[in-house]
Amino acid sequence: MEFRWKASNFKISAQIVGDRIIALEQQHGVLHPRLLVEDAEPLSSPLHPLFEWDDTTAASAYRVQQARSVLQAIRVVYEGGHGEEQIAFVHVRTEAEGPGYVSMIRAMSDQQMRAQVLADCLGLLTGIQERYKELGEFQLVWRAIRRAMARIKVFPAKATAKAKQAAAR
Repeated sequence: MEFRWKASNFKISAQIVGDRIIALEQQHGVLHPRLLVEDAEPLSSPLHPLFEWDDTTAASAYRVQQARSVLQAIRVVYEGGHGEEQIAFVHVRTEAEGPGYVSMIRAMSDQQMRAQVLADCLGLLTGIQERYKELGEFQLVWRAIRRAMARIKVFPAKATAKAKQAAAR
């Protein structure tokens, strides 16, 4: 069995990590994130380089992750709407301010940000489709996604690389 990283931000081979996680699964049955952390604590563990071991740095990074979770979890119900919750904030990259979150209203009213949100949505849909492509029960859904992607081809000239990649799929 060959392991690969979805993203290459890690300092250790995916094969080494995957093999170790399989060994943990064989030893413990069901895997829990805490088990990986405990296994990674010794310097000799192949998983050790995957984690931040300086508690001050880790605590600060964890609070940033908590803030990210807040921004991703909060929803809004607009007056005059049908009482439906909608995403309140989305992640975008601006030329002036770099990456960060803005209200969905602001993102939808800016051509560049709107292109990024559409690209992110298409990327998520494509990822779900790729992950579950073998499920025959969803073939109609996958076809509808492909049709929608074919219709959403117009992005501004300065759209992000992510938007351009999603449009090309």
